Amino acid sequence: MFELDLVLKPGQLIPTYSNPPEELVAKCKQIFEDGIKVLTEIPQLEPILLKHLFKNLNVKTIKAPIIPGEAPKIPNPKIKKDRLDDNAWLYYA
Repeated sequence: MFELDLVLKPGQLIPTYSNPPEELVAKCKQIFEDGIKVLTEIPQLEPILLKHLFKNLNVKTIKAPIIPGEAPKIPNPKIKKDRLDDNAWLYYA
């Protein structure tokens, strides 16, 4: 996936990384986001296996988290029905 080495060049007192740490973080973030996106493509097995119980034969996918495009709205504590978005943790991760 990636390789990270500490390199000590002649004449230097402090070693440096072989790859920039920003690239490592960006690559890890991209792998995480791709994994979350793939989850939304997994089909539900029940309608496929139990066709006689489901009248609607549309292909459904499992309920999977979705990364929000913008910051989730903070819920108002005075409104009991108002709550934080289930996918807020993905935005902050």
